[in-house]
Parts: sequence; structure tokens; C-alpha cells
Amino acid sequence: MVVWLDRVALALTLVLPAFVMHGRGIADGMISLVGLIFVLRSALTGQWRWVRTPWLMVGWVWWGWQVLCSVPGIGIGGERSLVQALVMVRFLVFVAALEHGVLAAAAARRGMQWVLAGCAVYIAAQTWLQFAIGWNVQGFSRWGEGELTGPFQQPRAAAPLSRLLFPAMLPAVEGLLSRSWVAAMGVAVVGIGTVVLIGQRMPVLLVVLGLVTTALLLPRLRRVMVVALGAGAVLLAALPVVSPPAYYRLVEK
Repeated sequence: MVVWLDRVALALTLVLPAFVMHGRGIADGMISLVGLIFVLRSALTGQWRWVRTPWLMVGWVWWGWQVLCSVPGIGIGGERSLVQALVMVRFLVFVAALEHGVLAAAAARRGMQWVLAGCAVYIAAQTWLQFAIGWNVQGFSRWGEGELTGPFQQPRAAAPLSRLLFPAMLPAVEGLLSRSWVAAMGVAVVGIGTVVLIGQRMPVLLVVLGLVTTALLLPRLRRVMVVALGAGAVLLAALPVVSPPAYYRLVEK
């Protein structure tokens, strides 16, 4: 029974990133289901030590504060706000499930690594296709002010890419460094270049922060991150020629 539950939870987790991009309602349901499976597994095995994980203890306090601030008469959202706060616990349980069960095995984490990398490449490839020919595979063109939408109809490609970029890019860069520094640098430059070309300000700033943080915390990758930052700055300066809509969004506006 427990083995079967573990396999179902892992399968749901591995397909979850695709539904986060194209079917967020389904993804939300899958997050809840993985959490429920993990709680059921804990009940069957009697293993509840995960509820005392230090970060989760902070999470319980945060969740309690959310609920308190949403109580009718205290919060402003009424009963709907309270219900939303109560079910917010599903995210805490889901992350705990990944840490203590679903992705505890190295093989499962490697599988998730490939899934995340595939999602990042999917967004980047659709972005470059739209940049090159004017529309993506689904036939959607640039958004109103010229933002590249990647695989989406609306301008929301940069936000998920900024979150996927580092778990997808850093292992690849690390693996390539021992064989070809140029290839490793190319992966990093293409990564930040894609986010810049999309033309959304906050994701660009978040990726820059990520590059700086990586350079500070991972000395082996420092040179690559510095080169990527420099390449991003050069691309930003060249945007009036390369992509005027992105220059308008990132600089003029």
C-alpha cells in the first residue's frame, strides 16, 4: 500500500510542472492530492516527525497568522478570505511531502531535475521561435506592447522562466565546466538573454539577483555568472536594434 502511494505521489509530482504552465487549476488539485497522499502515508506508517521540521514550524506560525488575519470581523475578505487562508496549508504539506517522501531519493530528484530543465527549455525555445518568426507553436504573436509570450497567449513567460532557470541551468553549467568552459558560459548567457528578450522588468531583476547570489555562494560558478551578467548588460544596451519592443518595456517605460 505504502509503495503504491509513493509511486502515485511521485508520478503526480513529476508531471506537475507541465500543468503549472498549462492548467493551473489541475496543478492546484495535484498539489493537494500529493499532500493528502503524504498525510495518509504518515498515518499508515506512524511517521510524523516531519511536522516538527524547523522551517515547517515557522510555516505553521505563518499559516496561523494568515488564518487569524482572515477571520470575519478581523480581516476584510469575509468568509471567502477565511476559506482561502485555511486551505493555504496545502502548500506547506506539499513541500514537506517533497522533502520527506516524494523527492527524498536521489533518483527521484534527478527525475525532477530533468522535468524542470525540460520545462525551461520549452519556454525558452518557444520564446526564441516567437522572436524569430513572430509567433509561437500555438500561433500566438507578441503581446500588445511587444512582450514575447513564449508558449502562452498572454505575457507571462518570464515569471515561470525566472523560477525555472536556476534549477535547470546551474546543474548544466556545473556539468559542462569540466569539459568546456565556453559551453557552460553559453548556457548561462542564453538563459539570461532569453529573460531579457521577453521584456518583463521584474523577472529580469529577479534573474540578475539570482546570478549575483549564485556568484557569491558558488565560487566555482562565479566567472560564468559574471560573464552572464555582462552579456545581459550588453544585450540590454543593444535592445534598440535587436528588439525595440523589449527596450521600450525594460528601459523607456
